[in-house]
Amino acid sequence: MSFYIFAWISLFAWSLAEVFEKLTIKHLIKNPWLFSFLANVISLIFFTIILGFKGFGSVSAWSDILYASIFWTLGNIFFFLALYYVDVSVLSPSFNLKTAFALLLGILFLGETVTGQQWVLIAVIFISSIFVCYDENLKFRTFLSKPMMFVFFLMSVLAISNLFMNRALQHNDFWLVTFWIQFFTTLMLLPTIALFKNEIRTVGLKQIGVVMLITIITTLAMLTQVKAFTSEIGIPNVIISIPLSMILAMVISFFAPQLLEKNSYKIYALRFIAAVVMFAAAIKLSL
Repeated sequence: MSFYIFAWISLFAWSLAEVFEKLTIKHLIKNPWLFSFLANVISLIFFTIILGFKGFGSVSAWSDILYASIFWTLGNIFFFLALYYVDVSVLSPSFNLKTAFALLLGILFLGETVTGQQWVLIAVIFISSIFVCYDENLKFRTFLSKPMMFVFFLMSVLAISNLFMNRALQHNDFWLVTFWIQFFTTLMLLPTIALFKNEIRTVGLKQIGVVMLITIITTLAMLTQVKAFTSEIGIPNVIISIPLSMILAMVISFFAPQLLEKNSYKIYALRFIAAVVMFAAAIKLSL
């Protein structure tokens, strides 16, 4: 099967997962700490089953896995807090910030050199993010709001986590690294039980079933993404980076604004144009 097909499947899976996660946190599991912990426990069970069939094997580069786990845990926390407060039409294109943060990390810690064009592209991404998060209440001040700080922290720690994860993958199988990062993440999230212990009894089969569905979709997204990247990096990365979940959120808002999010056509037009600019700059920066 062509890597194009795997890349498109991965894009649709990631986008559906993000929309379902927003629907879940808005209507079904309204405590982000509870949702985060439940999602990670179910993911750990899922990855344990997968490795049970594949075999666990020995692990190298434990330090890289541990560092990746620490920053992945922080990213997990910031993701669910951002998901709780921020529209999908804002969060989805904001993932392009990760490309800019990754390059900045390379400059700071790996001694990478950056051309003048790359600095311009980094600036374009950050300036575009101001317009992506624009809303009718706070206007441009939204960029400096607490929810957007969650988004910025999320993208920065994910970039760091990916750095250590890529180093660990040089010595270990993908699923082995994924399992251990998930294991340590779930372990480090145990103290957050205090933030939702009174709501645990509200979790039923419906909530568990929805989170299991999201876990299956994200696992499909990861599998197809890895498969796409085994043959080619550039084109699959462009396909998977398309902010499809933003488009889905906008379409849903036109027909059922109470379901996901509600903004004016003017706001969506501004966000979409800014998202396209961010996407183009991030792709250019990653090539």
